[in-house]
Amino acid sequence: MNISKTQKQETIDRILNHALNAFVQEDYEKVKLSDISKSCHIAEGTLYNYFKDKPTLFISTFIKYRSNNNQLYNIYTPKDFDSLINEFIEILSFYLKISNPKLEHSFKRFLHLLREQKLMSNTCMEQALLVADQYVYNAILELLKRCNLNQTDYMLIFKVIVTQVEGIFDEYLYEDIDFDTFLQISREHISLILKPYVDI
Repeated sequence: MNISKTQKQETIDRILNHALNAFVQEDYEKVKLSDISKSCHIAEGTLYNYFKDKPTLFISTFIKYRSNNNQLYNIYTPKDFDSLINEFIEILSFYLKISNPKLEHSFKRFLHLLREQKLMSNTCMEQALLVADQYVYNAILELLKRCNLNQTDYMLIFKVIVTQVEGIFDEYLYEDIDFDTFLQISREHISLILKPYVDI
């Protein structure tokens, strides 16, 4: 029996919705794919046709959550330096804040497990995590384009900002700081990086 693209997408969406529900109710390790397949009213083998294992399903679920179902942050052209920095922080908050505490805990635990088990050497998982972050990278690039920087400065600043923000975000993921502190430290670092280059 042939399954249409629409039917496949409906099945994927149903699995992801039920998976999100499972991951916000239970710790990552306690979630069972067999329970998710039952809640979707599909065979467990069918679930594996779409997601090869629990890490793949989790990161796919998280990407859907992170992207707000593909809603994009509406970037405004800044009028002055303070509004530029505020716009950077709004972007980080929009794409990186995990408003559900249980999902936040599951995501942190998932990353810890990946690193402990050295699953990060798995190219597919690295690609999936890059997809999860691509929305924020694209928004940062778009905002920098509106600062009238030359091409060399623009790409250099982008790389420096991303490196700094990722380092601070790691502190948040390892629970050394909370999310609000992550935003505050990011604000300070981004301000220092941009001040010599931006005149608005």
